[in-house]
This record gives sequence, structure tokens and C-alpha cells, in this order.
Amino acid sequence: MQGKKELIKNLLIKNIHLFRCPICESQLCLQENSLMCEHHHLFDISKKGVVLLHKKYQKKIDEIYTKNLFINRRLFINEEFYLEVHEYIKDIIFDVGNNIQILDLGAGECSHLKKIKGNQTHSSIGIDLSYDAISLATDYLANDILPICCDLYNLPFTDNVFDIVLNFLSPINSKEVSRVLKDNGLIIKIVPTSEYLKELRNSLGLKEYQKEDEVLENLTEHYSIVSTKRIETEKTLSKTSLQHLFYMTPMTSHNNIDNIACLSLDKITISLNVIVLKKK
Repeated sequence: MQGKKELIKNLLIKNIHLFRCPICESQLCLQENSLMCEHHHLFDISKKGVVLLHKKYQKKIDEIYTKNLFINRRLFINEEFYLEVHEYIKDIIFDVGNNIQILDLGAGECSHLKKIKGNQTHSSIGIDLSYDAISLATDYLANDILPICCDLYNLPFTDNVFDIVLNFLSPINSKEVSRVLKDNGLIIKIVPTSEYLKELRNSLGLKEYQKEDEVLENLTEHYSIVSTKRIETEKTLSKTSLQHLFYMTPMTSHNNIDNIACLSLDKITISLNVIVLKKK
């Protein structure tokens, strides 16, 4: 069985034409255990199969988006709380066709991407600035998912190479997305509605999510809307899934609640808008 380092090297070779140096923007090539450009900027592949492709050559340390958060997010996703959303996005991608390039922007540890990809043979790359998240994402190398640690404001990809850009509950940089997206490509942006996780918000004494209209307005400045679908389901929470939910969301990191026993929830609302966009 191949180790992670060999798996990621094989995926990098397969997708090397997509990459450019984040420092000088020249083409990257694989040199033994590193990526290197013609100006000799070097980006090493770690023993765990992680590549940092950003200017600072440093791991991002984040007190909120920690390894524990991403582990619990993976567990929550794997309990199929987002099943209907994943299936809907699968159908959109299926209609686009075969042999396409997919970029998941702000992919975390890539569990959403794995669920959406399924058994399809699409070339799939997940990026995130969190080293902890991308380190966890290397668990999916054998599923032909290539995780890269990089900055969404300086994507290490050449122009006009992706057929689909996914953006699941994370920030988006419109300028960079427009640059790497093909002219006929699609952006699939998943954003929360005011009902998303409302039971948890109420228990924590937080206001409802109020940026739904603002997000849509910002998107229409840069893109044309192809379709919008609201997917809302009420899911049963076990004690275990409540724990995963509590520790996976940054909402709880800003509260004085230290003990999950303070919460008593047996259901949670998953309410998301799936917005499909294209370049104007």
C-alpha cells in the first residue's frame, strides 16, 4: 500500500498543469519531494503528505479553527446531516459532464468534497489555509482528492482551469475565483439561511443569522445567478452528534459555555441556500 507521500506525489503529477508558483506565478514542477518553479521557489511535501503553497512558508495557527474543530466537523458530516445538500450538488455536477476539474474553496478537511465526489472520477482539489485541516484531508488521498494548504486570496493555480468551484459555508474571493474559473464554469456557493442551526443559536443566546441578503447582494455584483435552491431539513440529534455539533462550530468558541451538558437539544435545523453562479 502506498504511503501518503507517494499518493500525493502521484496526484500532483496528474494535476501539475493546474499549478503555478504563489510567489512569482511561474509554472511549478515536481522535483523529488518538492514542488519547484523556474525561479527556484521550493515547496516541500511533508511526510504526512501536506503541501504549503503560499508565500509565507508557515503554518497558520488559529485559536478557533483548531484540529479538534475539524475532527468534530468530519464526524458531524459523516453522520449525514448534509445528505440532501450533497445529493443536490452531485446532480448539478453530473449535468456538467465527465472529466471536469473541481476546486473546493475553503474545503476544511475535505469531508464535504468527499461526500459530493462520491465514486465519480472528477479531478478534485480541496484548499484551505489551515494546516490542521489539510493534514486531516490527506486521509482522502486514496479517493483522488488532492488537498493543498494555500491562501484563497492568492490561489496557486493558473488561469481558467476549473470547471466548478465549490464554496461550502466559507469566504470567497471573487477576483481569484474569476481568474481560475473557466469562462463557462460554474460556482456552487452554499450559504446559511436565517434558520440554519437555529436551535443551537437559541440555546447559546445568539442572534439569528442575518447576512443572507447581504451575501446574495455581494455575489450578484460579480456573477450572474443561474439558480437558487433552499434546502431545509430538521434532523434528530443524539448525545454524540450534539457533541460533534457543539465542537465543530465556531459559534461555541465565542461563548462562556464550557460544559456541553448546559445544552439540551434533540433536533437541529439544517437550512442552506445552494446558489449556482457563472461569470457575467
